Amino acid sequence: MQQTVVCPNCGSQNSAGQQFCVSCGAHLPNQQGPASHTPIVTGVINPAQVAPPVQPIVPGMGLMSVVQQGPVEVKPTWGLAWGLFWRMIIINLLLGGTLFLAYMIVRLALGYNDVFGPW
Repeated sequence: MQQTVVCPNCGSQNSAGQQFCVSCGAHLPNQQGPASHTPIVTGVINPAQVAPPVQPIVPGMGLMSVVQQGPVEVKPTWGLAWGLFWRMIIINLLLGGTLFLAYMIVRLALGYNDVFGPW
C-alpha cells in the first residue's frame, strides 16, 4: 500500500514523496526527517591547478614585486602600424572623393555649367 501524507492546510491525501499539496499547493511536512547535507566530491584536485596565494597590494610597492613574472616577449608592431597608416590614407581618399563628387553634383544641380572653369 502506498504511503500518504495529509495536508495540514486543506486535509487532502497526497503521496509521501511530494513536497507540495496537489489540491491547495501548501508545503507538505517532510516525513523522512532532516536531510544531511554532505558535500559531493567529484574529482581529485591537482595541486598544479590550485592558484598560489595572493599577496595584498601595499601603497608604494611596485607591480613587479607583487607579480613575479619571467621576461616578457616583445613583438614588433611596425606591420600593424604600416597597415593602419595605409588604411587611413585609403579611407581619407575615399571620403574626400565622395565629398568632392557630392559637391560637383550639387553645383551641377544649381546650374553651374562651368564646373571645371574655362578650358
